[in-house]
Amino acid sequence: RKSNEVLALYDPMTGEHVHNIKLNYPSKKDIISMVTIPKQPYLIGLIDVEKGIVMNVRDKKVHLVLPKWSGQISSDGKYGLYAPTRGGLEIFEFRNGKVVRTLIGKVAEGVFDVITFFTPTNNHVIYYHKGKRTIRVFRTADGQQIADMKCPAKVRQAIVTPDGHA
Repeated sequence: RKSNEVLALYDPMTGEHVHNIKLNYPSKKDIISMVTIPKQPYLIGLIDVEKGIVMNVRDKKVHLVLPKWSGQISSDGKYGLYAPTRGGLEIFEFRNGKVVRTLIGKVAEGVFDVITFFTPTNNHVIYYHKGKRTIRVFRTADGQQIADMKCPAKVRQAIVTPDGHA
Protein backbone atom coordinates (compact mmCIF):
# COMPACT_ATOMS: atom_id res chain seq x y z
CA ARG A 1 0.00 0.00 0.00
CA LYS A 2 1.35 3.41 -0.95
CA SER A 3 1.88 5.86 1.90
CA ASN A 4 1.92 9.63 1.74
CA GLU A 5 3.09 10.02 5.32
CA VAL A 6 6.29 11.94 5.98
CA LEU A 7 8.48 12.51 9.00
CA ALA A 8 9.39 16.21 9.10
CA LEU A 9 12.72 17.03 10.76
CA TYR A 10 13.48 20.37 12.36
CA ASP A 11 16.66 21.83 13.85
CA PRO A 12 16.14 21.85 17.65
CA MET A 13 18.13 25.06 18.12
CA THR A 14 16.64 27.25 15.40
CA GLY A 15 13.32 25.52 14.72
CA GLU A 16 14.16 25.60 11.02
CA HIS A 17 12.81 22.81 8.81
CA VAL A 18 15.70 20.54 7.72
CA HIS A 19 14.05 17.92 5.49
CA ASN A 20 11.25 15.37 5.15
CA ILE A 21 11.54 11.59 5.14
CA LYS A 22 8.90 9.66 3.23
CA LEU A 23 7.67 6.80 5.44
CA ASN A 24 7.50 3.97 2.95
CA TYR A 25 8.79 0.59 4.09
CA PRO A 26 7.52 -3.02 3.94
CA SER A 27 4.58 -3.99 6.22
CA LYS A 28 3.97 -0.36 7.20
CA LYS A 29 1.18 0.19 9.73
CA ASP A 30 -0.12 3.31 11.42
CA ILE A 31 2.52 4.71 13.80
CA ILE A 32 1.33 4.91 17.41
CA SER A 33 4.42 6.50 18.97
CA MET A 34 7.95 7.76 18.33
CA VAL A 35 10.98 7.44 20.62
CA THR A 36 14.52 8.73 20.57
CA ILE A 37 17.42 6.30 20.71
CA PRO A 38 19.89 7.16 23.50
CA LYS A 39 23.43 8.12 22.44
CA GLN A 40 22.46 7.91 18.73
CA PRO A 41 20.81 11.23 17.81
CA TYR A 42 20.45 10.33 14.13
CA LEU A 43 18.23 7.30 14.94
CA ILE A 44 14.54 7.45 15.81
CA GLY A 45 12.15 4.65 16.76
CA LEU A 46 8.79 4.52 14.98
CA ILE A 47 6.41 2.20 16.85
CA ASP A 48 3.33 0.63 15.27
CA VAL A 49 0.96 -2.05 16.60
CA GLU A 50 3.16 -4.92 15.34
CA LYS A 51 6.78 -3.80 15.50
CA GLY A 52 9.34 -1.09 16.04
CA ILE A 53 11.21 0.46 13.13
CA VAL A 54 14.49 2.25 13.79
CA MET A 55 14.96 4.92 11.14
CA ASN A 56 18.24 6.63 10.30
CA VAL A 57 17.30 10.27 9.71
CA ARG A 58 20.67 11.13 8.12
CA ASP A 59 20.43 8.70 5.23
CA LYS A 60 16.60 8.51 5.32
CA LYS A 61 16.55 4.70 5.48
CA VAL A 62 15.30 1.95 7.78
CA HIS A 63 18.19 1.01 10.06
CA LEU A 64 16.60 -1.88 11.97
CA VAL A 65 13.26 -3.70 12.30
CA LEU A 66 12.42 -5.09 15.75
CA PRO A 67 9.27 -7.25 15.62
CA LYS A 68 9.05 -7.47 19.42
CA TRP A 69 9.53 -3.85 20.47
CA SER A 70 7.02 -1.33 21.67
CA GLY A 71 9.36 1.58 22.37
CA GLN A 72 10.99 0.93 25.76
CA ILE A 73 14.76 1.22 25.71
CA SER A 74 17.47 1.38 28.37
CA SER A 75 19.13 4.74 28.96
CA ASP A 76 22.39 3.41 27.49
CA GLY A 77 20.61 2.22 24.33
CA LYS A 78 21.77 -1.39 24.70
CA TYR A 79 18.51 -3.15 25.64
CA GLY A 80 14.83 -3.01 24.84
CA LEU A 81 11.71 -4.48 26.45
CA TYR A 82 9.00 -6.65 24.92
CA ALA A 83 5.76 -6.89 26.89
CA PRO A 84 2.85 -8.17 24.79
CA THR A 85 -0.71 -7.43 25.96
CA ARG A 86 -1.37 -11.19 26.29
CA GLY A 87 1.31 -11.55 28.99
CA GLY A 88 5.05 -11.97 29.33
CA LEU A 89 8.07 -9.70 29.62
CA GLU A 90 11.48 -10.03 27.95
CA ILE A 91 14.68 -8.00 27.79
CA PHE A 92 16.38 -8.11 24.37
CA GLU A 93 19.58 -6.73 22.86
CA PHE A 94 18.63 -3.61 20.95
CA ARG A 95 21.09 -4.00 18.08
CA ASN A 96 19.89 -7.47 16.99
CA GLY A 97 16.64 -8.27 18.83
CA LYS A 98 18.09 -11.36 20.58
CA VAL A 99 16.32 -12.14 23.89
CA VAL A 100 18.74 -11.77 26.80
CA ARG A 101 16.42 -12.56 29.71
CA THR A 102 12.80 -13.61 30.18
CA LEU A 103 11.38 -11.86 33.25
CA ILE A 104 7.80 -13.16 32.91
CA GLY A 105 7.07 -16.24 30.85
CA LYS A 106 4.35 -16.27 28.20
CA VAL A 107 1.44 -16.97 30.54
CA ALA A 108 -2.18 -16.24 29.68
CA GLU A 109 -3.21 -13.27 31.81
CA GLY A 110 -5.95 -11.98 29.52
CA VAL A 111 -5.46 -9.14 27.06
CA PHE A 112 -4.60 -6.07 29.12
CA ASP A 113 -2.45 -3.03 28.61
CA VAL A 114 0.80 -2.91 30.52
CA ILE A 115 3.26 -0.16 31.42
CA THR A 116 6.91 -1.23 31.33
CA PHE A 117 10.17 0.69 31.52
CA PHE A 118 13.75 0.60 32.72
CA THR A 119 14.72 2.72 35.71
CA PRO A 120 17.15 5.56 34.84
CA THR A 121 20.10 3.53 36.18
CA ASN A 122 19.04 0.45 34.08
CA ASN A 123 19.30 -1.68 37.25
CA HIS A 124 15.59 -2.51 37.38
CA VAL A 125 12.55 -3.02 35.14
CA ILE A 126 9.14 -1.81 36.29
CA TYR A 127 6.07 -3.73 35.05
CA TYR A 128 2.48 -2.62 35.70
CA HIS A 129 -0.40 -4.91 34.65
CA LYS A 130 -3.65 -2.93 34.23
CA GLY A 131 -5.92 -5.97 34.65
CA LYS A 132 -4.37 -7.22 37.90
CA ARG A 133 -3.43 -3.69 39.04
CA THR A 134 -0.03 -4.92 40.21
CA ILE A 135 3.40 -3.33 39.99
CA ARG A 136 6.28 -5.79 39.74
CA VAL A 137 9.95 -4.81 39.96
CA PHE A 138 12.70 -6.96 38.42
CA ARG A 139 16.47 -6.73 38.80
CA THR A 140 17.99 -6.57 35.29
CA ALA A 141 21.28 -8.21 36.28
CA ASP A 142 19.72 -11.60 37.09
CA GLY A 143 16.02 -11.23 36.21
CA GLN A 144 14.97 -11.77 39.84
CA GLN A 145 11.61 -10.30 40.85
CA ILE A 146 12.23 -8.15 43.92
CA ALA A 147 8.78 -6.61 44.47
CA ASP A 148 5.12 -7.32 43.72
CA MET A 149 2.65 -4.70 44.89
CA LYS A 150 -1.12 -4.49 44.50
CA CYS A 151 -2.43 -1.01 43.66
CA PRO A 152 -5.75 0.10 45.18
CA ALA A 153 -6.59 2.14 42.07
CA LYS A 154 -5.69 2.07 38.38
CA VAL A 155 -2.30 3.53 37.52
CA ARG A 156 -2.20 5.86 34.51
CA GLN A 157 1.43 6.90 34.65
CA ALA A 158 4.54 5.78 36.52
CA ILE A 159 7.94 7.40 36.92
CA VAL A 160 11.09 6.70 38.93
CA THR A 161 13.47 9.11 40.62
CA PRO A 162 16.62 9.92 38.57
CA ASP A 163 18.82 7.88 40.97
CA GLY A 164 16.48 4.87 40.57
CA HIS A 165 16.06 4.27 44.30
CA ALA A 166 12.49 5.38 45.09
